[in-house]
Amino acid sequence: MTDSNEDQRILTILSWNVNGFNRKRSEVLHHLSLLKADVVFLQETHVGPDRIYSTGSIKIQDLGCDYMAVFTVFKGSSRGVAILFKKNLRCGGFNVNCDGKGRFIIISCQIWGHDFVFINMYNSNEEKIKLTDFTQISTYIPHSAHLVVGGDFNTVMDADLDKTSNLRNRSHRKTFDALRCFLENLSLVDVWRCLYPEAKSFTYFNGKGQSRLDYFFLQTHNLTSVTACNIHKRPMYSDKVEFVSDHTPVSIQIQTDGPKWQFDSCLLEDKACTEQLSSIIKKISQMNTKRNENMWPGVKVRLVCEAIAFQRQRSHPKPSRHSEMIELPQEMDQRGRAFLFLLLFFFL
Repeated sequence: MTDSNEDQRILTILSWNVNGFNRKRSEVLHHLSLLKADVVFLQETHVGPDRIYSTGSIKIQDLGCDYMAVFTVFKGSSRGVAILFKKNLRCGGFNVNCDGKGRFIIISCQIWGHDFVFINMYNSNEEKIKLTDFTQISTYIPHSAHLVVGGDFNTVMDADLDKTSNLRNRSHRKTFDALRCFLENLSLVDVWRCLYPEAKSFTYFNGKGQSRLDYFFLQTHNLTSVTACNIHKRPMYSDKVEFVSDHTPVSIQIQTDGPKWQFDSCLLEDKACTEQLSSIIKKISQMNTKRNENMWPGVKVRLVCEAIAFQRQRSHPKPSRHSEMIELPQEMDQRGRAFLFLLLFFFL
């Protein structure tokens, strides 16, 4: 999508484990349209072989709507990943690689004149991806390119914040250790956790509990290009009271063009904005976490995202939305307002 400012281009990338694509295709595409996704990572597509496409091959398909799709072909009952592109993006320079077992797909391309490398993963519990095989990929990625890694990794990053169950799973520990090494080797960070170090929100739901298993990872030097990161509500079918999947979509927005965002000082006169920003800073500064030394760069991006949202709201007023995660403090006095201004000035 193109932002309201014609000089700015914001790319919305979404990831969703749909637990079967073909049998719920119209519902999935309907929700992707509602969420205004430009590039979509799908997991558990369950696209199997047919008389044209054999197991382990790549299937390119026009979905007959706004999207072109690149599927891995594995089984009609398990695994499978895909990356969808909006047709109006006019992507070029495509290079596609995939796993013959339906667990990941890698696409490098150009969008709006910028290089992107998209890696969509479904780290199946049945047969884990050997993440050490990806350690050399960074040598083939230009520093100016956006490396976007996303998908369902079937493990939590933080046992305290990312799940409701107190049960410990040894196999998850091994998966997490492998994922952590993968992230460190490629200088990747968990975008949502960087922006929301204090929050609890989940992407997978079953009878035993809830977990955050679905992620977007970006390289550290690209984190400042993020203008939003969201865990969305669980989509429901349009004709019955039932969820489309046991996972919920996750999205990020990346600014590719235009001038760097600057703080609008008029926001300091916006009571809701100053209260929300100060509340975020206060809550995070009071956290007792081992990630304290690394979390402030992400918090800085979070404050920018919040301020951008307020600026957009001022330009296009909408009904106010209440966030369950944020408790607003009492009215901020002039000293608090001045402190916030100085903090934003040096921080952003």
